[in-house]
Amino acid sequence: MTGTWKIRCAYPDGSIADTTAMNLDASAHTIQRHISETCPLMRNRILVHSYGSPYPHHSLGKEFYIDFTSYNEDPGQYTVITNEDDPLVGSDI
Repeated sequence: MTGTWKIRCAYPDGSIADTTAMNLDASAHTIQRHISETCPLMRNRILVHSYGSPYPHHSLGKEFYIDFTSYNEDPGQYTVITNEDDPLVGSDI
């Protein structure tokens, strides 16, 4: 897999915002920072964790989860999307 990706944040009012593009090797800390910068409502209210990856290399896949802490409402749907300027390319994307 090649390319870059973003996370689309959904706000309670239905509006959306996309993070800046991230490389495939982005760490949990980097993902959390991008979300916090793009979606200020979630600043200091999320923790991003990486799974022990079953993939031998980041170009083969990525697993992480977002833990919404200190937020007692529906956070809306967060979606991984491809970066239009450097789209994800690979099998089963």
